[in-house]
Amino acid sequence: MSEYDPPVDFDASSPFSRRSASRLRIDEWDDSSSDSHAEEEVRIWRRSPANERRDLRDTFRGPGSAPRIAAARRELDQALAAWWADSVLPGPGVLRNGLLLLEAGHSLDEGQRALLLRTALAYRRGVLTALSHQTDPERTAFILAEAMVQPGPDGAPPVHAELIYEWARDDPQSEAWLLHFEAEVTETAPALRADAPLAPVSAAPAASPRNWVGPALLALAVLLLGGLLFYRQAVHQERESVSVAGGLYRLPGRDDVVQEVTLDSYVIDRFEVTVADYRRCIAAGVCRRPEARGSATHAGYMVNREFDAYPMLNVDWHDAATYCTWAGMRLPTAPEWQVAASYAPATERYYRYPWGDAFEISLTNGVTSGYEDAQQTGFYHPFGSSPLGMADAAGNVAEWTATSDGEDHYVVKGGSFQDEAALLTAAAQQILPTVTRADWLGFRCAASPR
Repeated sequence: MSEYDPPVDFDASSPFSRRSASRLRIDEWDDSSSDSHAEEEVRIWRRSPANERRDLRDTFRGPGSAPRIAAARRELDQALAAWWADSVLPGPGVLRNGLLLLEAGHSLDEGQRALLLRTALAYRRGVLTALSHQTDPERTAFILAEAMVQPGPDGAPPVHAELIYEWARDDPQSEAWLLHFEAEVTETAPALRADAPLAPVSAAPAASPRNWVGPALLALAVLLLGGLLFYRQAVHQERESVSVAGGLYRLPGRDDVVQEVTLDSYVIDRFEVTVADYRRCIAAGVCRRPEARGSATHAGYMVNREFDAYPMLNVDWHDAATYCTWAGMRLPTAPEWQVAASYAPATERYYRYPWGDAFEISLTNGVTSGYEDAQQTGFYHPFGSSPLGMADAAGNVAEWTATSDGEDHYVVKGGSFQDEAALLTAAAQQILPTVTRADWLGFRCAASPR
């Protein structure tokens, strides 16, 4: 479907109601006041007999369209960078041209399509068109749930649950995202309730900007309890683990000092705990939300579904331990971590780095990699993983362990994206206070057999 919501200057006295106006087609959207910066701006006009036969998509296809296409793509790239850096949405003009690109058959990446959906929801324009071009049902569901609690431009109220259900009815792809959406709002509602402000003590509170969290939660309750959607509890995906046999291990340390340790058999997470993993613990009311929501270069790291598979950051030792306990696991000890990161059972060797003794810049996210931020977990798997299969054991984010070093200090292993090669070895470690939270610090969990 190529339907747009009404323009800002929509005449409420027209025969169309506000709701029926949301069904205006793309060539009925009058946007002469566009904020687009395209080199050759595409004007959208209201249908008339003279222009009715023209297809607006032709402005982005056929002879002479290349400059418009290039300009629109540049706008989207700039808008996506602004969203990642400052969580700022683009204006209606960028939205319009982006949707026309899609309707004209041009490909956009996942991040750009997701940004167009967010922007369409914010302006209540082109929502069905944006929905029709989404390819990730889980991300679509998250963005829709987010729109129910995020005010629109100029303080407009969030999207009402009933409107989302109407879009679901009109979107042929809704079967793919509808149940994900229901699970998302079920999971998010307790956390939103926890973040909602307390009722004022005074009978006459001071004037303040309108808060939409309460009505949004009520809408969620109506949506779930009223039967508009089928209820299904979100299911935890089975986590991937690495199994390590018990026995005597001789661990290389600094200055070639060998530490002998006897370990019982255990399992340890193959990958670092992700943002999505930790978000489920928050939704369960067990883990606390980190005060810092961004990464080294992305302000919206915690709330943008683009980073679901990236490592969780900005958690102290207690936060990490709480999550692992909730997951039925625990933090690994430093020796357990080092064995999983470096030991090769077939040869009984201990490698300096997970993949071998020589440093390879192409196998790790360290300072020399140039990313300057965490990357998706398993980014270098399997080539950069240890012989036992543990990924991201050198760089990406440093990791808390259960090994203490004095009161209120614990060992951190693995190094991070800001460390040189010497700090990325399996033997390297740091000692940090338990209250340390940083955008380069994460964790993974381990467990002993029952």
